[in-house]
Amino acid sequence: MKKFLILFACLIASLNYTFAQFPPPPPTGLVAGQVGLTNSVNISWTAPVGAINGYKVYYSSPADPLDSVTLGSSVTSLNLSNLLFNQSYTFNMKAFRVVGPDTLRSTATGNAIVLVVGLVAPSPTADLGLVTHNFIGLQITDSNVFETGFDVELTENGNITTVVAAAGSSVFQPLTNLKPKTGYSIRVRAKYNSLAGPWSSSIFVATKVGFPPAPILSSDLNCPTLINLKWSIPSRAEDIEEYILKKSYDNVTFYDLDKPALTLNNYFDQTALAGATQYYALFARNSTGSTASNTVAVTAQAFQKPNAPLNPISDQGNKSRNHLTIRWTNGSEDQTCKTNIRTNTIVMIKTNNTGDFKQYANLPAFASSVKIENLNPKDIVDVAIFAVSDKGLFSNPANIRDTTAGPPYAPTNPIAVFFVDALGNPVFDISWKDNSKDEDYFIVERSLDNKTFAELGKIKMNINSFKDLTPEEATIYYYRVKAGSNTEGESAYSPSIGPFIVNPTKAPNAPYGLKAKENAGKVNLTWYDDSKREESYIIEKSLDAGVNYSLVATLGKNVTSYTDENVSAGKTYLYRVIAKNAIGSSANSNIATIKMSGVGSSPNPITLSVYPNPAFETLNIKVNEIKSESVYNLRIFDRNNRQVLYKTIKFDNAEAVQIPVFRLNQGLYNVVITNGETSISKKIFKY
Repeated sequence: MKKFLILFACLIASLNYTFAQFPPPPPTGLVAGQVGLTNSVNISWTAPVGAINGYKVYYSSPADPLDSVTLGSSVTSLNLSNLLFNQSYTFNMKAFRVVGPDTLRSTATGNAIVLVVGLVAPSPTADLGLVTHNFIGLQITDSNVFETGFDVELTENGNITTVVAAAGSSVFQPLTNLKPKTGYSIRVRAKYNSLAGPWSSSIFVATKVGFPPAPILSSDLNCPTLINLKWSIPSRAEDIEEYILKKSYDNVTFYDLDKPALTLNNYFDQTALAGATQYYALFARNSTGSTASNTVAVTAQAFQKPNAPLNPISDQGNKSRNHLTIRWTNGSEDQTCKTNIRTNTIVMIKTNNTGDFKQYANLPAFASSVKIENLNPKDIVDVAIFAVSDKGLFSNPANIRDTTAGPPYAPTNPIAVFFVDALGNPVFDISWKDNSKDEDYFIVERSLDNKTFAELGKIKMNINSFKDLTPEEATIYYYRVKAGSNTEGESAYSPSIGPFIVNPTKAPNAPYGLKAKENAGKVNLTWYDDSKREESYIIEKSLDAGVNYSLVATLGKNVTSYTDENVSAGKTYLYRVIAKNAIGSSANSNIATIKMSGVGSSPNPITLSVYPNPAFETLNIKVNEIKSESVYNLRIFDRNNRQVLYKTIKFDNAEAVQIPVFRLNQGLYNVVITNGETSISKKIFKY
């Protein structure tokens, strides 16, 4: 066993000797890298397997000759310093082993190439021509071509912002989104990948003022030729160096209107066009540029016609038959914009509704009255008053009508309406049109024959109706009205209206107190009227003691006397009176008896024919049994027993006499024919 071990040890020793005669294997995993941005490179490797005595490291660059470093076997890394900057170094190494007198070296490792970059501080400059309110044009100059970029550092009031710039020997780097009117400290450093070189010296650059703030434009006055523009600045008013006010009439093409002073905040445009729309914009300007306000559209007021005079009146205390005084209040004026300033007042007149208005007076603006002269009594004067502006525009007219003094105008359109009141009494309601404003009263008159009128009532001014409470039944009435003034007299009458007949409601009461008295060969009859409903009275007499009665006369309403001329001396007559209307006849009155004095003779009986009946323009009268040698008297009495016609006529046998009656009013009449011995009557109606 011992021999075996000795033999094995000898074998190993023999092998080791043999192995030691060969070069060692090279190191592996050679890695080299610059240490930061220094001029040192760190290299490292993996030791080979086997016994070695050390390492030989070789390095060189184009500008640095080949050099080497010998290291012990226990070392696996090395820092090489004092290398040249910006040189590309090549590194390799060998392992060696000393055998006897020989040094055996391994093969060289593969090359490790390292660029030893040395970065210097670049030189930044600002292009002041490119400095704006939010922009700085930065120029970076760097002679080192190995940088991969730059860091640009901006410091503003303690706030730091870093911007990365591209590599290059001369680089323009825009710095944007900066604050206006702000100072910046700027410095630059070069970078090689993630490594940064030293900072450059700082430069100081201030941005310019920003664009000026936009003014807020408005308007609060839009007069015809004067527009007031106002503006406010929301902030940074100090950044504005100039105002430019622009104007347009189409909102497209603007021109410079003016450059208001910076101390102003309003502007009066005195070049406005009345009635037109103008557009305005205010530009704020500084060294950076200009900013426009909002656009304001202002429609200048048009010139207006002046306000019309107010409350025209005719001064009733200062008028006469030939003049009127008109007063008014002048309308208000626009004293702010002067759109309707009054310069004069025109007075136009027209009289009696004829022709056109003509100018009567041209008065100064302050006038508020005019005296219109050379008029006639009761002239109707229409007055139109115009205010005239300084632009020649006329106001609406102020109109007034008045009439010069004089008697009032006659009322017109009288109307009578019949009704029965609550007590059953007949009433006529008379009304009319009042054509005057200056009457003091009205007088209402009534007539039974449309000729003779009596005053029925007097009423106050402006009352244009009256109630007749006293009409009687079976009576024809006519009415008329006139106006009166206490100072100017009375008007003409209105047209008369009628006939109006109150129809009876029952037969009349009988007359009473009939008396008969002889007078100069005639019989005077009198009685009392006991009715308001009669249309006529019938007088009858008897020659045979009341056995037979004959008609003596038919008389009108309200007649209470009659003279019978158809009587004879020595005769005894009995008389009675009967009231009649359309309903019927009353009872007989009392009987009045009278005996005529003297010796009587038989009267010559005559008969009377009257036609046509009703009559219109002529009446034919024919008397039978006439005495040709006798003269006859024709009398016509109205219903009030008033004689309205008298003629002396002679009749020829069987001939009718034609009597014109066209002048008589419409109504009831009695025709009486007498020859002194006898008389006869007929009742007719005249249309």
